[in-house]
Amino acid sequence: MANKTWKARERGIGDRLNGKRKPCDGSREGVDVETPLLVIQAKHGHRRPSYLAQWLNGIAQRGLERQKVPLVIWSVPHERTGEAIVLLRMKDFEALHGQFDIPPAATHL
Repeated sequence: MANKTWKARERGIGDRLNGKRKPCDGSREGVDVETPLLVIQAKHGHRRPSYLAQWLNGIAQRGLERQKVPLVIWSVPHERTGEAIVLLRMKDFEALHGQFDIPPAATHL
């Protein structure tokens, strides 16, 4: 089944962040995973620009050397700074926010 991979990715993200994957029943309103703190739209595919990983890997090395959280802030010309996109790796997000408590009975919420 073609959609099995992205559904599994959404469930995995929900599990890691103590959240729940929203069903595809018309009630999502763009939300793939919801946690007590976050609403998440998860994208899974082969079209992520390679330069994003290069940017993140480069700054991640600097962050490791300095024991700081690495992130990329991406803006476009004439965009307000507050509208810029902040990118960070999942493991860095988790390090920043600490351990998310996952109920022992949670497999695929």
